[in-house]
Amino acid sequence: MSDDVILETAASWHVRQGADDMDWLAFEAWLEADPRHRGAFDDVAMLDFDIDHHRDRLRQVQSSIAPVDRAQRWWRPLLLASGAVAAVGVVTVVARQPDSSEPRATGIASSYQATATSRDVRVAGAGITLAPGSGIKVHDDDAPRIALTGRAVFAVRHDPARTLTVRAAGYAIRDVGTRFEVVAGAGTIRVRVAEGELAIHAVAADHGEVRVRAGQMATGLADGTITMAASTTAALDGWRNGPLVYDAMPLGLVIADVARATGRPVRADSAVAQRPFSGVLAQGDSAAMIDTLATLAGLEARRRGETIYLGDRVRR
Repeated sequence: MSDDVILETAASWHVRQGADDMDWLAFEAWLEADPRHRGAFDDVAMLDFDIDHHRDRLRQVQSSIAPVDRAQRWWRPLLLASGAVAAVGVVTVVARQPDSSEPRATGIASSYQATATSRDVRVAGAGITLAPGSGIKVHDDDAPRIALTGRAVFAVRHDPARTLTVRAAGYAIRDVGTRFEVVAGAGTIRVRVAEGELAIHAVAADHGEVRVRAGQMATGLADGTITMAASTTAALDGWRNGPLVYDAMPLGLVIADVARATGRPVRADSAVAQRPFSGVLAQGDSAAMIDTLATLAGLEARRRGETIYLGDRVRR
């Protein structure tokens, strides 16, 4: 499959994230079908964020461009795949000779991935611990942006003049200095704050920002709804050397955690993905983790090919 087709498909998935009929199982299957898919999806998400972040400036630039004779045009139009254009809304992108007085992005995108073990990285003024199977893509400039897949703990140096934005599962988290954890998967996100304060909002929904302070946690669902609750006192990275502890965590996130921890393709049926789960899972043998979760949550594990799906038990 060509890169253009992959980019168009990634943009199509990005647009559909805000839809009620979004097929999260099919989306995750597409992400895992080819290593290029996840990178393309992250690129589209970053493009969407960049255009939204600089929307006012883009409008100013567009309005200041005087028409020129076609024969005198030195530039080429910036070509975007049709799906990518749809992903960021109705936007006209025009290239022109840069003005030295205008701010220019100097950041270079870089990617980091944790495989079978957790990984510590320091980028964009933040110390980040990636859980196994998780990854980030970083644009580090005056307004650093990070796209996260999976689970990570962030320790952000306080700097009011430099805001860090983290994107995951269709949500954006804005932070100027705090310690927090993000767990994302199946169109759902859980943010837990240990120190400081941050703001979170659903990118595709006009619900406004929600403030999350130390000792609080926010859960964002696929429809853009955010609920707040008190956070537990468990260490943000307790999963690093101990069991996985959950407090009313949506099952979609729990099962995504199990998949990352075991390296097995485990998925949540859509009917149970938003259902809250509280409990403790000991890390270790993959079959034992899956069986324990199924027992505690009253679920049944069904195999379809190489993938294990956890859903409601079928009465026989």
